[in-house]
Amino acid sequence: MNLRTVRYITWAAVALVLVVAAVLTWRLTGNTNDGPGVATIGANLTPDGANGAQAAGEAAVTIGGPFALVDDTGAPITEAAFTGQPSMIFFGFTHCPDVCPTSLAEAGVWLDALGEEGDAISVFFVTVDPERDTVAAMSAYLSVFDPRITGITGPVDDVHAMLDSYRVVYEKLDTDENGNYNMQHTASFYLLDAEGNFDGIIGYDEGQDAALQKIRALIAES
Repeated sequence: MNLRTVRYITWAAVALVLVVAAVLTWRLTGNTNDGPGVATIGANLTPDGANGAQAAGEAAVTIGGPFALVDDTGAPITEAAFTGQPSMIFFGFTHCPDVCPTSLAEAGVWLDALGEEGDAISVFFVTVDPERDTVAAMSAYLSVFDPRITGITGPVDDVHAMLDSYRVVYEKLDTDENGNYNMQHTASFYLLDAEGNFDGIIGYDEGQDAALQKIRALIAES
């Protein structure tokens, strides 16, 4: 099964879980000025947009910090979950029309491609929309993705504090007459080493070969 087929199946499954019936017309690009529905692609991570070993020295002090939230089962989770082995973290939301389901589906493909190596890395999905992304919503949403992906949510202020400490770009856009709204957000996977230090990113739609190369390098370094 190719990645394009995986994407189509994933989108359909997510739509059923969320009972989404609206037609989604947002165009997703890396330009933060393109209007509603746009996800920010790898923005605001390091001063020079660096990643990998170069970014580790520059950003380890400024990216990350303590937090006390809950996972998609309702169990407490803290920054300690990002230590012990390397991690990939994606920041998104369950009502995301395209970027989030695509990225989580790709993460599952990467884990499968890694085989036993995939057991050496943890994958997390952190909400940027805690108002709607309750534990139940996160659990239902993640049920259609790889079971090795752990969701993280919690009280609004606590989630926002965590997002800010990780320098995540996120913004709630205008609410329509039905109370619906979209979120603009960073759309890259953060890579953390086994000590929880920032080690780079996998950019949105970067490609499987490049992603696997970065993940394997991260595992080897840890």
